[in-house]
Amino acid sequence: MFCALPVDDVKDADELVDVVLDSATTYEQLDSLCDLLKSIQESAGVVKVREAILARQERVFGAESKEVGEALYYLGNAYDDLGDHVKHRDVLERALAIYEREHGSDHAELVAQLLNNLGSAYGSLGDHAKERDVLERALPIFERGQGKESTDVAVVLGNLGNAYGRLGDHAKERDMLERALAINERAYGRDHPQVALTLTNLGGVYRVLGDNAKSRDMQERALAIFERAYGRDHTSVATTLTCLGNAYGRLGDQAKKRDMLERALAINERAYGSDHANVAFPLANLGTLCDDLGDQAKAREYYGRAHAIWERAYGPEHQMTQRVRACLDGVQADLKFPLHAATKRGDVDAMTQLLDGGAEVDAKKDGATPLFVACQDGHVDVARLLLERGAGVDQADKAGWTPLMAVCQTGPVDAVELLLKHNADVSRATRGSGSTPLQIALQNGHLDAARLLLERALAIDERAYGRDHPEVAKTLYNLGNAYGELGDHAKKRDMLERALAINERAHGRDHPEVAITLTSLGDTYYYTGDHAKQCELYERALAIKERAYGRDHPEVAITLGNLGEAQKELGNVAEARELLTRALAIERPDDGLASWLREALASLPPVVGS
Repeated sequence: MFCALPVDDVKDADELVDVVLDSATTYEQLDSLCDLLKSIQESAGVVKVREAILARQERVFGAESKEVGEALYYLGNAYDDLGDHVKHRDVLERALAIYEREHGSDHAELVAQLLNNLGSAYGSLGDHAKERDVLERALPIFERGQGKESTDVAVVLGNLGNAYGRLGDHAKERDMLERALAINERAYGRDHPQVALTLTNLGGVYRVLGDNAKSRDMQERALAIFERAYGRDHTSVATTLTCLGNAYGRLGDQAKKRDMLERALAINERAYGSDHANVAFPLANLGTLCDDLGDQAKAREYYGRAHAIWERAYGPEHQMTQRVRACLDGVQADLKFPLHAATKRGDVDAMTQLLDGGAEVDAKKDGATPLFVACQDGHVDVARLLLERGAGVDQADKAGWTPLMAVCQTGPVDAVELLLKHNADVSRATRGSGSTPLQIALQNGHLDAARLLLERALAIDERAYGRDHPEVAKTLYNLGNAYGELGDHAKKRDMLERALAINERAHGRDHPEVAITLTSLGDTYYYTGDHAKQCELYERALAIKERAYGRDHPEVAITLGNLGEAQKELGNVAEARELLTRALAIERPDDGLASWLREALASLPPVVGS
């Protein structure tokens, strides 16, 4: 109940605040004025009065009194309503110290509630680690004071879950919200709006975790609750329709998504007017949907409306304005280059119609052909259609990247096979770094793609040089190692045996190039379990390296280490120890090698009788 206030003697809320503050008013009158101002959403007036109350309490009771703590608490809430989160945090921090001193650090109704509000203040300021820490303090206080099933505990769990989500721990966020949901269902019943709010948040978490079916089910439940509680045209219904529509879209039901988003748009337009910022959200979502479905003209209409609204509401530099501006620019470019747009969507039917209608198969948008876009995005069926229609297989973009380089970066083997079938150039290099498709595939760990490229390179080299040329041996060596990385050691052995024979004929049996091949071939026999053959090859490699580099060269140390490990596999412990000790004694700059050798020595079993 409001105390008597001179509301009939003033023209507006500002004058009322000034009149009351200038008069000799009681605490009760000031508190009553705050209630009145809050009821008419005069947040700035509430702050002004709460600041006056704080000053009065400090004069009367002292700056560290419990009365000042209470005044700080309510002032913090007023700052929150006004959107001043820095002041909200600062006054609550000061209030917390007083509350803990006056009431104890475990007081559920006062300290825990203040901690919950303080956590929200930190969250509003973007300090989610601090938000989490403060809420983690509040949760056990509420649980001890009110029980683990209280609705206040559910509120803190919801806030804490959101904090974990903002920190990227969505599994923890899910667990917190599931617990809050169970509490709210027991406290309010399964059809209460508070339950629907938790379901909405939980649906968002399942979306992030990749469970789109679960996300849809949560949003379906929330929608039904909101419709029963508020009617079909409430703004809470519109918000849930947007979330639910996006869930259907992720599950592939674009028609259902469109229906949901169009309903949400209509509700928000009736509630807020056609130019309100809240209307822009369903507009932008509808723009994205139409863009994905290939209706760029309709997408441009929706994006254009959303952009105009956000630009008026927030200005041209706001992130929402700029984001939708980028989308609008994108669809306008797609309308100018429809073949590229259809390629990006992977829409073979639309592309067929465009090509049948005379679209240029090698038209360039920002320097890239449709084939390059298809390869970059992994649309193999689209790439196949473009190649069948005569697309240039080696048409590069502005940076000198060809379609083959693009697929070697992403790694789809079927796309590499397709381009190689159409005689893509495997030797071409990018401008600047000079990377070949093979180097790009290896840098990105796409060994199957590298194998295909090397197989093609081998065929080219054999035709160009003949089967026994040293260049062929190099390709055989690389191809063999690729097979080894893929686990096909028999195939690797065959490639390296061929390379060894070529190098021996070309360079002689004692050439360092032969030693390199012998070492790789020895590694292969380790994986096939033939350790005697492994030792034989390493011994040959060792003799070549000692003659070529001298007995104390790091390359010799590496081969000594390999040979020592092979002897260990054969059970020749004494020989292994001698080889590893000799390797370790060679002066080397490579500490990693020394560490490996020490570990190998330490792993040897003791000599019998020692």
